Amino acid sequence: QTVEQGKCVGHSRGRPPPTMTRPSAAALVQYMCNPMHTALGIYLLRLVGAPAVAQPPPVLLHGQTVLVAGGTAGIGRAIAGALAAAGAEVHITGRTKEAGERAARELGCTAYHCVDHSNVHEVRRFAERFAIDTLGGRPLDCLVNNVAMMMNGFERTSEGHEKACALNLIGFHVLTTALLPALERSACARVVNVVSAGMLLFGLDTSALRDLDDGAAGWAAPGGYDAIRAYALTHRARVCLTAHWAEQQDARERAGSRAVRFSCAHPGWVETPGLRGADAMRAWYTLTRATLRTPAEGADTPVWLAAGLDRIGGAGARADKPVFAARNGAFYWDRAPRATHLPFARTAESADQLARLVEFCDARSRA
Repeated sequence: QTVEQGKCVGHSRGRPPPTMTRPSAAALVQYMCNPMHTALGIYLLRLVGAPAVAQPPPVLLHGQTVLVAGGTAGIGRAIAGALAAAGAEVHITGRTKEAGERAARELGCTAYHCVDHSNVHEVRRFAERFAIDTLGGRPLDCLVNNVAMMMNGFERTSEGHEKACALNLIGFHVLTTALLPALERSACARVVNVVSAGMLLFGLDTSALRDLDDGAAGWAAPGGYDAIRAYALTHRARVCLTAHWAEQQDARERAGSRAVRFSCAHPGWVETPGLRGADAMRAWYTLTRATLRTPAEGADTPVWLAAGLDRIGGAGARADKPVFAARNGAFYWDRAPRATHLPFARTAESADQLARLVEFCDARSRA
């Protein structure tokens, strides 16, 4: 495999790697011992003159319509607040009506929409209503997919899906694909998928995702649920889908149509309600709590991407003729495109695995 402008290319064509139930030692050392995930990383970036973080984007986004999925708390709330401060018409989603409406008022968002993102049919209905009733034929300029959660045990949704798989992956797939027509009406649409760099610990494993959603291979057995692995597997799939959608949009652009700009962003290790409530992360949280980033610091790269500042020339670039600094579909961390696989981690996906992931998501989205 090679790394080109932050995107892994040259997927292996042979047999997919065997199922990994534990990350390799090489991946663990590189991931866990990297201080750049923490607030210290931001301090070091500032020392070398990197742009200030946790500030509203230095552009005006008036006339831009943005949807932040999962925008009522933590990183999503910080993203929504920064984009609203820049003048965008910001819509946020969440599960709890009272908390969501309060967040919308406090952040200056246009509206809050009550959505359970683990319910596939509800996500689809919301996307359809949002496109027709809220947008009314207008374009959607930016979608920020921030919804994700680490579960504390195997739990099925009312539709029979495993909840982490439904929330982090299937609902994510449904929302994005359902809103693509509205995004494609925009002159410069962006989709920013917030992901955890914990995905670097595992490769794409569609068989494991299927077992997870079905509760097979011990996932639903007492003591058999591996919350960290489930979280990492779904986030690896989010990164792969980002690249897949970007390739589709590149083909549209070559055919002379408007194309949507896809990217995914790692916010770093951030102090969030989700992290505090994750049983599997309790010891790690206690150990690293003093070094974690604030939600505003974690929101910096997603906001930078959502505002279109990855264009060469940043705010000075023409909105109708953007030239981007990295390939469509790139994985970003602290405003820079990064490789999606760690050296010697043995996580590279095959082309067949990518195709099976798309088939899996399409099938489970219809179920």
